[in-house]
Amino acid sequence: MTTIESLDILGIKKGDVVLIHSDITLISQVISPGRPEDFCEIFYKYMLNKVGESGTLIFPTFNFGFCSGESFSIKETKSQMGSLTTYAMKLPESVRTKHPVYSFAVIGRLKEDFAKIDNESAYSDESIFGELRRRNGKIMLIDISIQRSMTFFHHIEEMLHVDYRYHKDFRGLYTDENGKLSSKTYSIFVRKLELGVKTNVEPMSKLFEQAGFVKMTIFPNGSFVKLLNADELYRFTVKKMKEDPFLLYEIDQKIKK
Repeated sequence: MTTIESLDILGIKKGDVVLIHSDITLISQVISPGRPEDFCEIFYKYMLNKVGESGTLIFPTFNFGFCSGESFSIKETKSQMGSLTTYAMKLPESVRTKHPVYSFAVIGRLKEDFAKIDNESAYSDESIFGELRRRNGKIMLIDISIQRSMTFFHHIEEMLHVDYRYHKDFRGLYTDENGKLSSKTYSIFVRKLELGVKTNVEPMSKLFEQAGFVKMTIFPNGSFVKLLNADELYRFTVKKMKEDPFLLYEIDQKIKK
């Protein structure tokens, strides 16, 4: 029987800060066959043991309703990022960060440091992504492609001030962790749809993997888990973007306005 210890090959250690993007459909079939609801607890306990009391686990709890006029509540607004993130958000030891679109559930030693971050711009240097990079954090992908999950690339795009994106403000009703209701404005570095900009990070992700920066383990049913270093990805991408600015996007005439 395949066990969660198959992840040992990734080399997660005490004190690590790990951001986890996931789709647990496949991996739960091998780790907790017939009991997908048990996988979240099994995985969480494994990761908590690996990073120890000095480590930190981060789960994306993104919800895009604020962009279309819905209100946001730190405690009540649901995650749209899958069952593992919902599990993490409901744990009594977790805290949720403040951005109403790109929020995270954080558990561990640095959770209060992350909880204090109130970045207006989703991907800025002051964001969770910037802090992850400065903390030499790692990014884990569970059965989810870089194209579908790597929001970190948008952080790099904002840091580089790319000309195919711009800052767009979103204003709405916001309930903070203390239950205080107010009207707040946050921004996202969005694509210029009028130019037909479409996110395509496959060229960059292939270069990064070919360079040997990504660790991976594969389970018998094809399930995979990848692990990479956020700062290594940042430095590699910045260097490659100077050589070829089209490594993170393409122009799609169908969406051009």
